[in-house]
Amino acid sequence: GSYICYSCTILSDKGAPITVRKRYSDFVELREELVKQYPTLKRSIPKLPPKKVVGKFTPAFVEQRRRDLEYFFKYVVLHPTLGASPIVRHWI
Repeated sequence: GSYICYSCTILSDKGAPITVRKRYSDFVELREELVKQYPTLKRSIPKLPPKKVVGKFTPAFVEQRRRDLEYFFKYVVLHPTLGASPIVRHWI
């Protein structure tokens, strides 16, 4: 089937841009790995936007999901523990 790669760009704590192009499922896998590795941080790791089947390729839906994924990505990378983890470093 068809899928979308979301391009998310954030600034590191040193001001350098970091861009990833990933599928929604890649973000889901990253969050699952982080929750498994850091169970005490589970509540603070932002939830991902819900999986949606109908109308998922509308421009408004795609842009809103991209923004939500970018927020998640920024939180994870800038978090002192999560951002330094090998899981995140490898994922980027």
